[in-house]
Amino acid sequence: MLSRGKGFIPGLVAFLAGHIFYITYALRSLIPVFIPASLLWCLPTAAFSLTLTRRLLPKLGPMKVPACAYCLILSLLAVSGGCWFFSDPSLPSCLFALGGICFALSDAQLAIGIFDRPAKRQDFIVMLTYILAQGLLVFSSCL
Repeated sequence: MLSRGKGFIPGLVAFLAGHIFYITYALRSLIPVFIPASLLWCLPTAAFSLTLTRRLLPKLGPMKVPACAYCLILSLLAVSGGCWFFSDPSLPSCLFALGGICFALSDAQLAIGIFDRPAKRQDFIVMLTYILAQGLLVFSSCL
């Protein structure tokens, strides 16, 4: 999980595809109820993403482009969930937005652990937020 070995790029691509499916789901749910003011959710999401990117960019080496692309998609996941919730407050949109936030936290912690300095209990933090994210995102689609 915390290595840059042979499986890192294929794993990144697989997660990227999953995020694109989640974003598509959120956008399909958001389109009929979209409220432009919900785009204010972009501000804290952008601040989080830019802070993380700024911290890690000098340490990414040849992974700069894939990591930045992944960060952009992850930000879109969080933004789509937040916009859906603020446009149509409901249990599914709330669960999806929380799942997007958990995914951002999980992958941010994972990236910090790989490219910077792992936290104490790194694996626990990453897996806890990852399992919460997947559970919330999937459960939101079952309602």
